[in-house]
Amino acid sequence: MEMIKRSKQVIVAMVALALPLAVMAFVAAASIPFEGNLSCADLGYAHEGKIEAGDLTLGIVNLGNGLIIEITEILYEKPDDPEDITSISWVIGDSSSAIVSAVIWKASAGGHYIIGEELTRGTMEYNEHGSKAGLSHLSFCHEGPTAIDGLLGTATAAGWKGGIAGIAAGVFVLILLLISFKMMGRKQ
Repeated sequence: MEMIKRSKQVIVAMVALALPLAVMAFVAAASIPFEGNLSCADLGYAHEGKIEAGDLTLGIVNLGNGLIIEITEILYEKPDDPEDITSISWVIGDSSSAIVSAVIWKASAGGHYIIGEELTRGTMEYNEHGSKAGLSHLSFCHEGPTAIDGLLGTATAAGWKGGIAGIAAGVFVLILLLISFKMMGRKQ
């Protein structure tokens, strides 16, 4: 009976400690409005991959400095009118070696942006923070190509996206499980 009680306590402790890591991995970036012009340099980033509204098409776009984006969906208020784009969905390409930390939707008189540690996919919509204005351009902000050298070779940023936090949480839970099994073994 004591062993079952101890096991429940250990499981509750593991869940309580692992939950914040899981929540951090799934927090969505909030949209922040701005007026006038805003560049990636204004946000403190070294590189800006920019796609002009008239150049937006579905498919893979190489924006230079290790950044490869795939535009997966473009929605228009009027069919194929770059001035009336209402939504753009994107994902970081598999062969990208840059980590995107901000995306800017620039309209005529301002726009909005999202910011996060590692944005791997998203959907940007027209400037919901004021009067509707057509898209001027979409900018992806980053620090340039990134590579991690380790025992298993070199992994680009695209190869590690979304994995590091999960690996850390998994290792943490595994260690807690091993400790709990060791504690249960001592009680017997």
